Amino acid sequence: MMMKKYLFVLLCVFNSAYSYSQVLTQHFSKGEAKKEGVKIKRQLPSQNIIEMPPVDVNRLLKEDEEMAGEDVPYRFGYGFDVAYSLDDGEWEDNEDGRLWSMTIKSKGAFSLNFVFEDFSLPDGAYLNIVNSDESVVYGPVTSSSIPDDKFFLTDIIPDSLVTIYIFEPYSQKGKSKIQIKRIVHGYQEYLINDNNGCAGSSASCNIPVENYFPNYEKEAGAVALILLENGSALCSGSLVMTTDMLFKPYVLTAFHCVNTEKPEDYIASSSEKSKVNHWLIKFGYRAQSSYAITFNGANYRAGWYDSDFALVELFENAKQIASLTWLGWNRTGNTPTKGIGIHHPCGDYMKISLDNDVLQSTTWPLTTSHWTTHWEYGITQGGSSGSPLLDQNKRIVGQVHGKIYENGQGSTTPPCSMKYTSYGKFDISWTGGGTSTTRLSNWLDPIGTGQNTIDTKTYVNIIGDNTIRTSNVYYVENLSNAYTVTWSLSDNYYNQNCLQQNTPSANQCTISNSSNQGMSNATLTATIKYGGVVVRTLKKSQISATGITGTYYNGVSTKQLNYPSPLLMRPYSNVSISSNRLKGATVSFSGSPSSVSWSHNSSNGLLLFNTPSTYSTFIIHMDCSNGESYNLSIVVTSSANQMNVLNKDGQVEVSLVPIEVEDMIGFNSTDNLIKSEPINWTLEVYNSTTGEKVFCEKVDGSNYAIDTTGWKPGVYIVRAIIGDEVLNEKIIVK
Repeated sequence: MMMKKYLFVLLCVFNSAYSYSQVLTQHFSKGEAKKEGVKIKRQLPSQNIIEMPPVDVNRLLKEDEEMAGEDVPYRFGYGFDVAYSLDDGEWEDNEDGRLWSMTIKSKGAFSLNFVFEDFSLPDGAYLNIVNSDESVVYGPVTSSSIPDDKFFLTDIIPDSLVTIYIFEPYSQKGKSKIQIKRIVHGYQEYLINDNNGCAGSSASCNIPVENYFPNYEKEAGAVALILLENGSALCSGSLVMTTDMLFKPYVLTAFHCVNTEKPEDYIASSSEKSKVNHWLIKFGYRAQSSYAITFNGANYRAGWYDSDFALVELFENAKQIASLTWLGWNRTGNTPTKGIGIHHPCGDYMKISLDNDVLQSTTWPLTTSHWTTHWEYGITQGGSSGSPLLDQNKRIVGQVHGKIYENGQGSTTPPCSMKYTSYGKFDISWTGGGTSTTRLSNWLDPIGTGQNTIDTKTYVNIIGDNTIRTSNVYYVENLSNAYTVTWSLSDNYYNQNCLQQNTPSANQCTISNSSNQGMSNATLTATIKYGGVVVRTLKKSQISATGITGTYYNGVSTKQLNYPSPLLMRPYSNVSISSNRLKGATVSFSGSPSSVSWSHNSSNGLLLFNTPSTYSTFIIHMDCSNGESYNLSIVVTSSANQMNVLNKDGQVEVSLVPIEVEDMIGFNSTDNLIKSEPINWTLEVYNSTTGEKVFCEKVDGSNYAIDTTGWKPGVYIVRAIIGDEVLNEKIIVK
């Protein structure tokens, strides 16, 4: 039950966050996919299953053994070249459209994945791929997920029997197209750990990266599994940071993962570079995660054989995904005092390896262009190629080139006995072959700061509330002390003295409301510098100061004004508003019922009026003595609940408290405006900066606790929806 609730939350989050080419691979409890809204046929007629021919696994494994030690990516699958289309599946009508399906079986396969051509979907249509027990779902793939050339590589589904589904709304009937070009039979074991190395997933001495959380949790967010264009070979890679902090989706990997057609040429041909356009790059593929995020397609940017590096750029922006990080780097060439590798051996869940000794500088093939590790914990294997080597400060100093055989070792040596791994040096790759297409410097330091090191980062943003009451503090999240920040404010209604630089701490600013009444839709700019050079400017718009301060009595209790939010008043009550802005002001009502009578004392700033007995809305217009004008929105509502929010220790506790009838002025127990009924409501949380819905859940009862561990720091809006009633409260996650 807890699993189901967790997955429901994930679906709520991803609907708003993943709008580009990213596609999810989700892991459910067996049989739970349909319960979570995935359209699936329950009956799979055996006569409609497409079966693949037998695969000579022994021959393939022998070929892999012969290639061991060569600069080649890890091969896990055998591809059948096919030509299936919609005509080879079947359609079935359902309540809101029609569902196409095709079931494929390949006997003895540990996994299946697919290559599509001429693939297009109309608006509202989507594709899912589901394994036989409905525990793994890849999708939904929508029209925005498909690259322009309509070539599409799917993720790997662990099963020998999978079904491809396409849902098509009735309004888009007949507009979907798909050509299945290749079906890849996974002959290497997938998601199963044993002692047989690559012949049976990764070796047992590999260590799940989660074993070293939270120490390396941030770094793990940058590491990816890369499925190459043919759909049958794998590498690893990682997002890498740039000095301009634009969070471009650069992925560092191995040159030999690109140079696959003629590796003996030591150059990347135009054909090899173009194949990068068809890669699938998967992030977050970990044993303790219920989902992974996949991107389709990248552009080749640079590469060099000598240090075996390649840099590619994802087709799509990745910085809006909170779980991703960009690794920092060290290009000094100084010898690391320890080494940490995070990688996907044999395409397995993410693993970690540790060498706690000073690394060795070694040759490959002729120059000292590589670091060599001797692992105390964990190892690397095929599929680890291109994964990052981190130093003692968790910065990249290289990427995996290959294993080194010790005396007497060879392709038949048990993998857990092979402790040496060779990494192409990052500092050598920095200058590479001396051109923009053979070195890293042009891409990772595009503004020429000359930085030798940079730290791992998540997407930077200005943190702080958009509404200023007394004063607000603003800062740039995830920014190290190596940078300086200068703040400025642009608006016609403020006194520049309201902004204080480096207050309360360095690189922060404070905006005060006392000298700044009336600020509306201001823009705050953070100018970020490194060594005096501007590397990034960030802007936060729609900052407004509370123009009206004071209190109001709503018929139950006295509250602080929260302009411009509406004032909620109880029906049939004597209410009041007290504010210095009302002193000397001219006040009028707009849209108020005739039953409302009011009095305004301009000398003490007190406004008294009564509310009608039924739901209504109206506006109080104020022309203040200083020339400013405000409109106060009044909502008369019979709300029977009050929301209390307690935010502490990574958890937000939300409770709904019924308002007692006898507390309502002017009501008695015979009134029908407030009823005591069981509480069934919806709880939602929104990021106030981005508007993204980060949580949603149906609640039965008056209390609910939300775990905010891992949430980005910032301001969030907690919303309770009880029938037609909506209650909101702001929280700050630190």
